[in-house]
Amino acid sequence: MVQAIDIVELLEGVKWYQFKDTVTLFHGTASALRAQIQKQGLQPPKKDFAELVDREVEQYLKPFCSVKTRQEVKKKVLSSIQSLRTDTDFHELSSVIYLSTDRDDALGYAKQYAELGGEIHSDIFRFCSQEYKDLKPRFAGSKPLVVTVEVPSSWMLTYSKPKEMYRRGVKNWKSLKDWYKRNRGRDISLSQYLEEEGGFEVRINRTIPPKMILGMS
Repeated sequence: MVQAIDIVELLEGVKWYQFKDTVTLFHGTASALRAQIQKQGLQPPKKDFAELVDREVEQYLKPFCSVKTRQEVKKKVLSSIQSLRTDTDFHELSSVIYLSTDRDDALGYAKQYAELGGEIHSDIFRFCSQEYKDLKPRFAGSKPLVVTVEVPSSWMLTYSKPKEMYRRGVKNWKSLKDWYKRNRGRDISLSQYLEEEGGFEVRINRTIPPKMILGMS
């Protein structure tokens, strides 16, 4: 099961992330979905993930290929995505919204989402675009869009406890602080590194309503 972050944990005395009653998070998506998000907020898919793949393949590929080919693509997509995840993570794909505490992380995903249409569609396009030359990415012409939200911190879900993520951050800082000195011309303290580079993925298993959206850019 996904474990909720313990927001009262002190992170061994280091203010790595300032947990308060509410927290600002970032979600990467495509500009084609701006109007829908403004009206409905951010919503989990609310479907079994296999059903999502089935629906997206049918809608996307029906004009291009046979039923048999579409069934083969569905199997490839499910296998590709499942191979990168634990069983728990795979089954939660259909019930959560993915966000980050770091805007740059969300922007990276937004660029991929705008270019290829998200995880399912990027696999469909990868498997089929060479054979079906008229096949276009899901959001062709769309631009990256980062949605900034402010939600109750009690909504945040993550796989790792804060102390585990803190210790991982300390390990990374120790290995990179000399690189910062050589390549960026400055020393970086542990607290600075964790503030600048310590973003982490967050899952939320409910709708984030429009009133909690701070902006989209």
